[in-house]
Amino acid sequence: MEYSQIELDFNTRFVTYEDKIYSRLSILTNAVIAEANLRKITVITDEDVDLTLKAILTLPYLLEPVTLKNKRKSGNWRPSRSEISESFFLHIENFEELQQKKSDRLEKLKSCSLTLQPFGVICGPLNNAKYLAVVNDVIYTFQSIIRTIEILYKTFRALDIQYPHECQHIWQLIEEIVFEMKHSPSSSSVTALISDLKKNM
Repeated sequence: MEYSQIELDFNTRFVTYEDKIYSRLSILTNAVIAEANLRKITVITDEDVDLTLKAILTLPYLLEPVTLKNKRKSGNWRPSRSEISESFFLHIENFEELQQKKSDRLEKLKSCSLTLQPFGVICGPLNNAKYLAVVNDVIYTFQSIIRTIEILYKTFRALDIQYPHECQHIWQLIEEIVFEMKHSPSSSSVTALISDLKKNM
């Protein structure tokens, strides 16, 4: 499916929400950077990196990791912060890395009886990257992080599919702060971080 069709479906169903990201993401960006500074968390040190990208890559480090229950076997999986970050936006140096990274993650998810959901990719150096939205075997390419987040979110909502399991709490936060929608119940860590972020808005 072309992403233009995904956008059309989303915009038809959620008329008042279609352009929220362009007025709201900068608010989240500033709040995340302020909160990270307060907690003395530094994920990206390069000053040439776009502030929004810095905030997006910092978000996984402001939220507590979630524990994913293994439906088939005994034992649960608690993804590391790097695994959470990669399920949200995977950073690769070149496009050729994508297939192997995707296959590795697919194997891990299958071992936990979970499925691979759409995710973002940052390809190249952070100060001059291309952005990809990976939806099954389809890859959409964009020039900005904001456009990639927009298409990914609209894909989740328009197609009624789940967020990636490891980073669903990040998408819940974006859903609530950026799009001002309440699609799914937020975890306690999301609610707590939203409360902290709102102090910086």
